[in-house]
Amino acid sequence: MNATIARDKVKKSVLRVLAFVRWCARVSAPTRGAIRRVVAPVFVEGNPFVVRPIVLWIFWGVFAVALIAAAIWIRVDVQAPGTVVAINAKRFIPDVRTSIYVWCALSVALYVLVFRFQYTKRQARTAQMLAVMLCGIVLVICLGIHPTRSQDAYWSLLLARGATAHHMNPYTTTPNMLVRDGWSASVISWRTQTMSHGVLWTVPLMGITLLTTQLTTALVYTKLFLYIGLIAVYAVLWWILSHDENRTLIESRKLWIFLVLQPMWFQYIAIDMHNDVWVALSLLVSFWYLKKERYQASSIALILGGCVKYVPLFLLPIPIILALRKEGSWKAMLSKQRATIELLVACSIIFFTVQFSKYTTLGLYTEIFERGRKDFLLLGSQIVSFFVGGHETIVRIVGLLMMFGVLAYYIKQKKYVHAYVVPFVVLLICGTPWFQSWYALWILPLAIMLFSPRVMTIAVTALLFMFEIIMPSQISVYIVLCCALLAVIYICAALVRSIRTPKITKIV
Repeated sequence: MNATIARDKVKKSVLRVLAFVRWCARVSAPTRGAIRRVVAPVFVEGNPFVVRPIVLWIFWGVFAVALIAAAIWIRVDVQAPGTVVAINAKRFIPDVRTSIYVWCALSVALYVLVFRFQYTKRQARTAQMLAVMLCGIVLVICLGIHPTRSQDAYWSLLLARGATAHHMNPYTTTPNMLVRDGWSASVISWRTQTMSHGVLWTVPLMGITLLTTQLTTALVYTKLFLYIGLIAVYAVLWWILSHDENRTLIESRKLWIFLVLQPMWFQYIAIDMHNDVWVALSLLVSFWYLKKERYQASSIALILGGCVKYVPLFLLPIPIILALRKEGSWKAMLSKQRATIELLVACSIIFFTVQFSKYTTLGLYTEIFERGRKDFLLLGSQIVSFFVGGHETIVRIVGLLMMFGVLAYYIKQKKYVHAYVVPFVVLLICGTPWFQSWYALWILPLAIMLFSPRVMTIAVTALLFMFEIIMPSQISVYIVLCCALLAVIYICAALVRSIRTPKITKIV
């Protein structure tokens, strides 16, 4: 009896809440209709604005001025004096936070400008030329900007200088061993970490340290080296998009513009100087050769990328399995993959050149076992870490197993773009205790061919906002609360709509 009364009370309470939601929806219907008419062209794909050409170019001019002004402002106000990383100086942290919001706003504005306006063939070609010039201007400005959010460039250059100036192996040397070097003061963190990247990153940096004894000059040379990789990424992506039969030339140009002007490139490559651009290039080149069924060249591209950072080696099963399918037997496949095997053997010999120990495996031990922090776990990794007792190595193993499972699935389904992108998404979300937002640059060029521009804009904005997620300021908390409130309103509106929509029963 009591249970029945309690059930009736709960039912009445639910009905009252639904009645209140219906009343709110009815009262706000005119306002929601007006907002929908204004906002829909911005957020609903496939319904672009049609404006006069002069209006379109005015918007382009405003965006160009805003992007250039943002780069100049970071050069003048955000970077710390000398070679100190701005994030390591407390008085510059508010400016670094402001730069995050600026990049996020520019990312959303880029999406609106490229995909929410209708372009003719001539306008798309002109916009592509403008994007090239604008990108070039920003990259030139960034040459004079020291890293603001990462000290990785200082750390890598110091270890490379230890090899050239002090004859110390960077894979067995830590910054604490180079404390007397003039470049050592710029390295605040990772004082006990040996080099964790491959030889195709370390050797060019050693060459740069031979050219100059000034750290600021070495930074410029390193940026020019990274710009070569960035320009190559742009060129290879345009080659792939322009030969894509499933897209019109206008769509290809718009996607290319969307990638070229992404703020992530400017912040993480041009300013913070991460070498992930070379990983992105290796994946792009490998995918291009895979499409042309040149599996040996595809494998070599992955191996060369693995000599910068080791993650491209995880994708080697793709060209190897496809080559095996094509040739029909292991013997025939191995004879066709002779150059790949020779390159792998050469890399293995170099890998253990000095002596067999955990600190002479070209940084692989350091990269896998000595990087991890609870603040840098995404939700999937946190769940895995909870079930395995917080063991970071087990988190990595579980992540790799999940990654290879997803990789095998997409190879079987013959969805090769997915095979290059989705496994890394799974690995970064569920399999690493050391997630950094610039890791997404590995798959960014290929991801724009797989996901919709709207999804990519949301993802890029979240990645740019990563610093605020880790070290939240008051305004970011308000932003999260506003997003949660909007989500609740959307869910309530969807609930009311589902209640008011009559169910249609099919008559068989």
